[in-house]
Amino acid sequence: MPVIVGNSIYVYLKDGRPKTESEYIFIRHKAPYSKLTAKKCTIALHDMLPERKSVIGGGFHVLRRTFATLLLRGNANIETVIDALGHQDNTTVMKYLSLDEERIKSCALSLKATGITLKGEL
Repeated sequence: MPVIVGNSIYVYLKDGRPKTESEYIFIRHKAPYSKLTAKKCTIALHDMLPERKSVIGGGFHVLRRTFATLLLRGNANIETVIDALGHQDNTTVMKYLSLDEERIKSCALSLKATGITLKGEL
């Protein structure tokens, strides 16, 4: 976790989080102080980025996908992405690789090198 993120969480816990016995770190700021739900996170996202509200697949998960893609583009290894997203193994991370077009292009093979020919070519 970057130091700035850790410091931000510390400041939130010390000065911003409502006083409650809730076991969750991030909670609602209106009573009753309970955990944040996915619905609340999506509402917050749409408040900040209203243009995403009408996009299919434009909910909160888009932030995770963007985060993972940017990590990969920044040359983070798969283990770092797995850890940052809280995944258990690499099978769920592979879908993020499909969003990294630059790296996908660097993996391309020519048809000639693979022995595949186009229909009508010799």
